[in-house]
Amino acid sequence: MHTGFIRMLHRASDVSAARAFYTAVLDDTDIEISQLPEAALARGARAHWLGAIGVDDVAEAVAMWVARGAAQLGAIQRDARGAFATVRDPGGAVIALTTPSSAAHGPTAVWSHLDARNAETTFEVYAALFGWRTTESVELGRARRMRYFAWNDGGPSVGSYAELADRPGIHPGWLFHFAVHDLDSAVDAVRSLGGVVLADADTPSGARVVVCDDAQGSGFALRSAG
Repeated sequence: MHTGFIRMLHRASDVSAARAFYTAVLDDTDIEISQLPEAALARGARAHWLGAIGVDDVAEAVAMWVARGAAQLGAIQRDARGAFATVRDPGGAVIALTTPSSAAHGPTAVWSHLDARNAETTFEVYAALFGWRTTESVELGRARRMRYFAWNDGGPSVGSYAELADRPGIHPGWLFHFAVHDLDSAVDAVRSLGGVVLADADTPSGARVVVCDDAQGSGFALRSAG
């Protein structure tokens, strides 16, 4: 197994519109964007960012996920970049599994947040399969708690996870945070291109995070690169 998300993809209902949107917002022309598969559309999926975790053997990794309550979504794909598969984790979020050779350019998530049903049990699967480790707990009020995690023992916090119980309207999934050099300009671009700003707040560490939906309903977050 390999550490963390090694490839970030965006799957859109309108690829050209998504490319124009993220080129302006992230100031990056090298983003991997593909058409949302028909099977996903049939399941009611909307545009979304998909994080791919690096593994040595995709078929073996899929089998281990399924044995722990995940669902395989479609066949394993193979191309010049290697093998690739998508699964729905036991908490309801969709992720990808890929061989390291298929790591692509484009944006890297500087923080990865998971909202899940039975979040602690779900995260235990990631911990068992990939060695990820909970680092600390942050109280959010109203008996809500967010837990931070690292890719490995003793490593810095790189993401977080939280329980979805009693949070109607929020679906299971990974929310990826991308760094931008001019946060205010990026937020202006989100709004001018039909996106929506959902939240603008400071984290406990003092970082400003702006949570958005793009014009096709795909969630993501922005942070200042500095």
